[in-house]
Amino acid sequence: FTSTREMSVTLKDPLDPHDVTDFRFQGLRKVRLSDGPMALTSSTMSLVTAVPNTGLVLVVGDCCVHVVKTEDVEKQDQCNKAERAVENKQLIKVTVDLPGEVISVGVSCDGLTTSIVVKVGQFPTCLLFDTRGLVSSPPDLALSSTSLNTTSSSVLMTGLHWNPALPDMFCVTWSDGSLALYTVKTDGSTDCLTLPPAAGVVAMAWSPKGKQLVVVKKNKDLVQYKPDLSVAKYPTLKEMKTMVGPGQPSHVPVSIAWLSTYEFLVGLRESEDSEARPGLWVVRGSKEGHVEHTPYDDICYSTGEGVGMVFTSHTLQEWGVVVVVSSASIELGVLGTETGGVYTQWILEDNGRAEIPLSSSNDECYPVGLAVDYTATVPVSTAGAAAAAFP
Repeated sequence: FTSTREMSVTLKDPLDPHDVTDFRFQGLRKVRLSDGPMALTSSTMSLVTAVPNTGLVLVVGDCCVHVVKTEDVEKQDQCNKAERAVENKQLIKVTVDLPGEVISVGVSCDGLTTSIVVKVGQFPTCLLFDTRGLVSSPPDLALSSTSLNTTSSSVLMTGLHWNPALPDMFCVTWSDGSLALYTVKTDGSTDCLTLPPAAGVVAMAWSPKGKQLVVVKKNKDLVQYKPDLSVAKYPTLKEMKTMVGPGQPSHVPVSIAWLSTYEFLVGLRESEDSEARPGLWVVRGSKEGHVEHTPYDDICYSTGEGVGMVFTSHTLQEWGVVVVVSSASIELGVLGTETGGVYTQWILEDNGRAEIPLSSSNDECYPVGLAVDYTATVPVSTAGAAAAAFP
């Protein structure tokens, strides 16, 4: 791997944001899955997920997970304007009751295994389910239960990320800087590789093919690792490459996304002033070792409390688009690629933006997760023409 001391770093100005009219979001009628007032919180930003190729969406509730069909969400929007202004409490769903507060829900890349992490006992517990059994009535029991042990019960789990290509592998990150890579056996039990708290891991992301992962560390360096499982008894996480991250001294990293082989999106927030604006940076490396840093400010326009604020994102590879949400903002931001593969902020039309509606008491609501479902069938009109794809 390349030593950070050998690298030259260039600060590059971003392209100016520009208006885009042929990319838009279309809001549907608001759905309420749980009765009564309820405030979900999440240190993982993963309280919703879409099951690949099945048309199912899993949504965390009060000590439960709701399973809904994408087609039912679309059908309930077929109503008049007056009905659309009132939230729908009658959506068909299956509810999986759980023994504690749910802090994460996720699905393997083949959609067959669902992970639900609950707070029970001293440490969080990861329950693995056969996804197909969640839609039965009553839902099937968990296949296995794994205690996610770490250095202390006060340490928060900050993320659980399934490998996007290998259906039997997921990673967990912790607030103390440690990381654990789990491999799921055929009987549902797990093997585990770890990086200690001294590794200083803040967040991680998988490469699209699942062969490598990248982490952003507390010192803002980016490190790529490759799981080496060739020797079954002695598996390792092999360090491949290190890149210098953004050098703002008063900022701390909160997130990372894999854009391409040498390109990553890093989220930062101000550590000394919780009211200061957070921001996104594109870090672009190279075979030769040179690194470029491009600041994009906060494309989500975060307005909420900054303490504990995090970003999460989803890359639409085929469109060259990255959608980003902030846990302190009601608006979803968009980065799109221009000529030469350079990212710029897209400013969408007022009626084409994705914004979280106000609560029934007119308070702002902030996201606790982001999921993209590609099984939607209702077309979205853009500039008078139906879009070719509408996740």
